[in-house]
Amino acid sequence: MGPFGIRTDATNRPLNKYASPPQSWRCPSDKGDPNYGAKHCFQEYGNSYCTQWASDPWGVKHVTDRPGGQPIKGSEVALQPTTKIIQGDWIWENAGFDPSKNPPWHSYKNQRRYVMLFGDNHVEFFRFPLKILDSAPVSLSNPYW
Repeated sequence: MGPFGIRTDATNRPLNKYASPPQSWRCPSDKGDPNYGAKHCFQEYGNSYCTQWASDPWGVKHVTDRPGGQPIKGSEVALQPTTKIIQGDWIWENAGFDPSKNPPWHSYKNQRRYVMLFGDNHVEFFRFPLKILDSAPVSLSNPYW
């Protein structure tokens, strides 16, 4: 498997059974991933959206994991689904990303804003604080977790 599942055929990607047309995973505002030099996430990774995976920086409990790891359980999401981040614009998960130097795809006045999907299936233009510790603890009291 290549980075971010790029070599995984769309028919074998777990979420594609819920939204099967591959274009469902393309954001029209996709401007790539400055962390890895991708010019367009959908074209290079097959997905414009990213989950928190394998670790819990920013106090966001990871949803997916490496093969053999422990992804989040539905019962955990159910504890606070209105604030549980599931996924968002590809670059949201980088705590070191400076929005004034590399604006997010959906930038607004250099704020750290991203289109985010939550555990209750609502989507919002969520505003993160500009400064977030990548060691912040996961907590149901976070406005995102």
